[in-house]
Amino acid sequence: MPPQLESKRGRNQAVEVGRLVAAIAIVWLHTVGGAEMSETSRWMRWAVPFFIGASLWFGGPSCQNQPIQFIKDRFWRLYPLFLIWNVFYLVVRLVASAVMNGSFQQSPSTFLQSLFFDGFAHHLWFLPFLLLVHLVQALGIALKPPMWFSPLAAVACLVGYEFIPPGWIGGGYLAELAWWSVPAALWAVAIGFLVRRVSLTGRAGIQAVWGMGFLILGALVMAWSVIGPRDAMLEGLSGVLLFFGAMLIGESGKVSFPDRLNRLAALSGGIYLIHVFFIEGFQDVISMRFAAEESVWVISVFILATLSSVAAVGIARSVGLGWLFDGFGRRKAGKC
Repeated sequence: MPPQLESKRGRNQAVEVGRLVAAIAIVWLHTVGGAEMSETSRWMRWAVPFFIGASLWFGGPSCQNQPIQFIKDRFWRLYPLFLIWNVFYLVVRLVASAVMNGSFQQSPSTFLQSLFFDGFAHHLWFLPFLLLVHLVQALGIALKPPMWFSPLAAVACLVGYEFIPPGWIGGGYLAELAWWSVPAALWAVAIGFLVRRVSLTGRAGIQAVWGMGFLILGALVMAWSVIGPRDAMLEGLSGVLLFFGAMLIGESGKVSFPDRLNRLAALSGGIYLIHVFFIEGFQDVISMRFAAEESVWVISVFILATLSSVAAVGIARSVGLGWLFDGFGRRKAGKC
């Protein structure tokens, strides 16, 4: 397999900024869930596939060189982080139930499933899912198939996915969302193969042109997915195309960002992990105590939750607690 594109300038700034925008898009998606403005969330569905594409692409070199060590590293980086944040949100749920004179009731089996797989907050499923994706990635590389096997298998699975009823899979929240996100991982494999095989390691101008093409195509696919019924294939494709567009533009060196924005972009993983805590808190305060119109409180909650998440992650990093957020936020280009 040809060598992957690797940045000669350190972190890929365009991808880092893309991660930041994706994290903020997810904040909006979770803020408007169940509200009258929930339809606007469809414009943000590219965000999770963007993270999936980035994780698979930048994990490629490490996985290819040492697949067994790679999956060990990914396990210790992702799963303990999931457990830490899961316990945090469990405590939040218990405290909220006590304060609101409610009850936190789950059967033992549901509790254990939430504790070890699904998560007690609706966004934590992504960490076990990402670990599972990397496990499949490592196993595929360890088997040493021909270089054409992975993209052909990905395309075949994409075709097969279209013929499988969406409700066939059971197993809870993680299984449902993981199944919806499978096309994004398959698109990342197939398009990643194309990006590696086509001569994109030459002149920076060629990389920039390809990158712009991917960005435009990703935006068009996203618009297409919004117009019609929700479709996992289109949502996954849009986010993966946007990732490869940002990656190639970043590698070209044709675009640079202010240092302040680059520092802010490094907080994307932390924003993802903590934002639900602030969303739920601000939703209760603004909607119940101020009786604001829905559009007003939704936008207010979004702004406050985003700013609070940025501040919390920044403060945590400044006092040496950055390890709480390093599971899938801050990475160097070309690294997992």
